[in-house]
Amino acid sequence: MFGVLGAWLAAASAIDPAAIRLGYPLPAATVFAAASLVIAADGLLCTGLVVRAKALPLPLREGAGGKGTAPGAIRQPYSAGPRPPTPSRKGRGSVLINALLALLAGAGCVLAWRGAPVPVNGDVRVIGGFVLVLGAFPVLVLERTFAGMAAWGLAFLLRVPLAALLGVGVSELLQAAGFAWPGWIEQAVGALVLLVAVELLLRSLATAFQPPAPIEDLQPIARSLLARAIRPTRPTLLGLNAALEQQVGIDLRRSWALSFAARAAVPVAFGIAILAWGVTGLTALRLDQRAVYERLGVPVAVLGSGLHLHLPWPFGILRPVELGVLHDVPVSFDAASRSASTPVVGAEAMPPPSEDRLWDGTHPAETTYLIASEETGRQGFQIVDLDLRLIWRLGLSDQAALEAVANDADPDRLVRSVAAQVLVQNFAHLRLTDLLTADRDSLAATLRQQMQQKLGALRSGIDLVGVVIEAIHPPPAAASAYHAVQAAGIRAEIAVADQTGQAADSRSLAQQTVAYELDAADGQAATTLGHARGDAALFAGDEQAYGESRQAFLLERWFSDVTRALGGTELLIVDHRLAHGPAPTIDLRPPMAPGQTLPGPGELHHPQAEPN
Repeated sequence: MFGVLGAWLAAASAIDPAAIRLGYPLPAATVFAAASLVIAADGLLCTGLVVRAKALPLPLREGAGGKGTAPGAIRQPYSAGPRPPTPSRKGRGSVLINALLALLAGAGCVLAWRGAPVPVNGDVRVIGGFVLVLGAFPVLVLERTFAGMAAWGLAFLLRVPLAALLGVGVSELLQAAGFAWPGWIEQAVGALVLLVAVELLLRSLATAFQPPAPIEDLQPIARSLLARAIRPTRPTLLGLNAALEQQVGIDLRRSWALSFAARAAVPVAFGIAILAWGVTGLTALRLDQRAVYERLGVPVAVLGSGLHLHLPWPFGILRPVELGVLHDVPVSFDAASRSASTPVVGAEAMPPPSEDRLWDGTHPAETTYLIASEETGRQGFQIVDLDLRLIWRLGLSDQAALEAVANDADPDRLVRSVAAQVLVQNFAHLRLTDLLTADRDSLAATLRQQMQQKLGALRSGIDLVGVVIEAIHPPPAAASAYHAVQAAGIRAEIAVADQTGQAADSRSLAQQTVAYELDAADGQAATTLGHARGDAALFAGDEQAYGESRQAFLLERWFSDVTRALGGTELLIVDHRLAHGPAPTIDLRPPMAPGQTLPGPGELHHPQAEPN
């Protein structure tokens, strides 16, 4: 039951380590150990069921006369006298238990592999390792106890948790000491437990389709050939023969074919080894590969793609070299680890955040550099972030291939180091403003030329195909301040433009007003001048008329004045030529002075016409 509980905890922690908190989440090592204990529990339960089934009392025997025994007869156990074989139905329960426990153990191992690695502290590893190693001693005592009962196979199943506890415990102690390679021991233990669980599950499935065996032939179903192979001594042919004879009923000692194979094994193995060594002299190169052929350690030729026959190893060695393969390397300190974790995105899919080119956030391939600056007449430094990628390949010539094999242990790191040196040298005499406003194509061409010169001086055999500048900007931490400066500059430009527009509007309005006033003045002057000229012409005409006919002019002017003065008045005109009659006449003329006579017919008297 302890094994069942351990496997349940291991499976639950593998599915969701945060679901169960026992101080620390259970790591994969604990899951493998618990799964091995489940296998041991399976063997104990199945063996106990078989022993209980064989210990059941026999059914009542019939008497000599064919009748049943007396009602007081005693049931005899299985060991009392011979009886006919009786089929057993008790093995069906062990089949179900074996299948369930094997499935539980296998599921725990699979979930432990698929689950995320659980970080474990060094002290916890030490404590866990000692607990696992100490837990192996009770299992060893049980294994030695059941070692004499080889027919049941329980001792062999107990070797699985014994090996698992020891292996996992030693692995934890070694990892706590700082070694990384013992991790494969845990993986090997998990693979062993999983294979044994699969074998037990297959046995359960095969037994379910077989007829029930008699009680005297009933054996525990929890048996494993893989567990039987776990032994401290080297397996021998006699032991293998005895196992096959017990399990299958075949005696290998009487097989002529096996005896012949044993005699021919040494020469055949020697011939196969010679053939395998000779095959090392045959090498096939892909279309994107070539190789430098070294004969007795001396490079003698550069071979192209195809099938090549040469001296076998170690007399002839082919060192593969890439042919025309382009590499994209970002210039950053941890670009290798970041590029390895970059997800593959489809053409129509949404880009991940790592492909964001906005500089107000940190990008995986960016590197920070110091750049010269000058503010208020003082020298200083500023920080700039650069997202630059290098596209390189190994040279296509044979000399480039020889140089690449001889000098390039890590081409990516070499290219990145050379790029860092060139960038530092260029940024030493550039300012931030010049760098931000520079032509990127020209800058990329200049950087590529300088990097290629350094790579050529190192005889690296690397051709720098291109330099791609993705982004150049201040660091993301200064994004808000830089945006504020840009916004202030934009606002200042907008204010200047607004004031310039208002000044232009005012100037245009003033010019329009002045032009209107000038035009109005010119029109008024022209009108006044026209009136004056008209008055002058009228005056000249009046003067001429007065000179020619003084009385007529005065009379005409008098009539004109009277007509203008009496323009809106009702008049009663009295003509002196009307006949005198009885009609009443009202004389509205002013009284005449003494000695003044009335004008005669055809004569008018106008006081204003008199000369002064």
